[in-house]
Amino acid sequence: MTATDKPDRYRQTPDGQPTVADMVKPGMTVRTSYGTGGIVTNVSGPHPIWNPLKLDYPEGLETYSIVYATPEKYGRHTGKDLGCLNELVAVDGRILKLFGANEDEVLVEPVPTQFPVNRAGQLALF
Repeated sequence: MTATDKPDRYRQTPDGQPTVADMVKPGMTVRTSYGTGGIVTNVSGPHPIWNPLKLDYPEGLETYSIVYATPEKYGRHTGKDLGCLNELVAVDGRILKLFGANEDEVLVEPVPTQFPVNRAGQLALF
């Protein structure tokens, strides 16, 4: 079984379209449709689906994660100040959750914020 066998159940970035990592960079502001978000410190992926219980997931599913800090803590944040958005895919210019039944969306500010990028963010650029 592949992701294309169940197109309504699992989302994947269509070939030739930008990925989450193409659309989001450290220092940009993200917010979710359910009220969380902040300034991006890291974008990672693609990650294969972690499936320790060996559930019936299609082969080849890949997702991205976005780590962020609130504007109040950005630049002087610690690990406990960070939020994480997981199982993300980009589809038609939108950042959505992997599962088709989940309507949550991550919205990206088109211009990086005025906040300085910290050392970890700088290293992610190279």
